[in-house]
Amino acid sequence: MVWDFYSLLLAIYMMFSFMLVDETATLKLCPNCYKAFFTENEDDVYCSENCEM
Repeated sequence: MVWDFYSLLLAIYMMFSFMLVDETATLKLCPNCYKAFFTENEDDVYCSENCEM
């Protein structure tokens, strides 16, 4: 398989997409507000306490 990106921005978007769908990554997507956030705890689901309520 060969990855051929026409710009650095496309490569960054692809890597960001991979990080969002990887269940073991520390970058997660909040199911309430759909913002991407970093977490140190694997059990965190929401980006903030406001989204959790």
